[in-house]
Amino acid sequence: ERNEAGALRLLELAHLVDPDPERAHLREALASRDLDELRFLADSGLEGQPASTVALLATSLDRLGDRESALFVYRAGIERHPDDFELLYRLARLLTPGPDDSGPPEELREAAECYRAALSLHPDNAWTRFYLGRIYDKLDERERSREQYQKAVDLEPDIGRLRFRLAQVQSKLDLDEEARANFERTVTLDDPSWIRGWSLASLSGLALRRGERDAAVELARRAWESEASATWSRRYYMLWTFFAYTGVTGEEDAMLEGRQLFEERFSLSSGAHNGLAWSLVARVAGFTSRGPLEGLTPEGAEQLLALACELAERAVELNPGSADAWNTLGVARTFAGDYE
Repeated sequence: ERNEAGALRLLELAHLVDPDPERAHLREALASRDLDELRFLADSGLEGQPASTVALLATSLDRLGDRESALFVYRAGIERHPDDFELLYRLARLLTPGPDDSGPPEELREAAECYRAALSLHPDNAWTRFYLGRIYDKLDERERSREQYQKAVDLEPDIGRLRFRLAQVQSKLDLDEEARANFERTVTLDDPSWIRGWSLASLSGLALRRGERDAAVELARRAWESEASATWSRRYYMLWTFFAYTGVTGEEDAMLEGRQLFEERFSLSSGAHNGLAWSLVARVAGFTSRGPLEGLTPEGAEQLLALACELAERAVELNPGSADAWNTLGVARTFAGDYE
């Protein structure tokens, strides 16, 4: 009750200091989390209001779950305030998917335009360059992505997240030594919590590409033992080196170790079994942007496809209603030569 009384008092003081009726209406709607009233204000256009008020309305709509109305308000605000950094940046961020999501191409292109416009106003903003780098990466414009990530790192060299993403795109561009140098810096960090484990996993992949297979497996073990994203099913990517080792040598011990580690954590996860199965098929069949696993032997391919079938079968067993799992099972069996 004391907090509620204090909030009401602050609201009264805000009305006294700023008696503008539209802004007062907005404050009242925000205080009561009234989504209908916020939508009414969005439809009204808030013409004549400063950019900060428009940004507040759009942000509030987004936080209350109405993304489409938020986008409408941001876009309308930018039409009236085309040189406002906050509006440009916030709209771009709303259009920017997470690091592991794709996003509609038209939204990615709009986000890129907004980030570029924001950078024309504040070219030294590292986070704007960082997110523009993400957008370019998702648009498969890897060189432009690398350029933006590099500029972000130059501006904020001690922020591990920026350097990690730069290293990732350097690896995609086969700039392995540059990527290795950056991952070797991020592997020493603790913030964010996932960075050490995923840096180890990335260094494992680079070691494998150099042909240093035993070193790659040891790095993969260290990555798996780290605290990085411990409950995230896609953590199975950290185990890829074990399976790739078998793929290029035909020796099954590494694959069996990877399978055991995987089952210890994800024995009851249909999604994880399906995801790993699909990853194995994709690298054998060449579905990925890198094509088939480099150095893949016939014996290794056979073993990986057999494992993919087992994993997909388990995914279906755990979740018989999963269309994705059934699809993976069908594809895996087809490439394994089991047409029945």
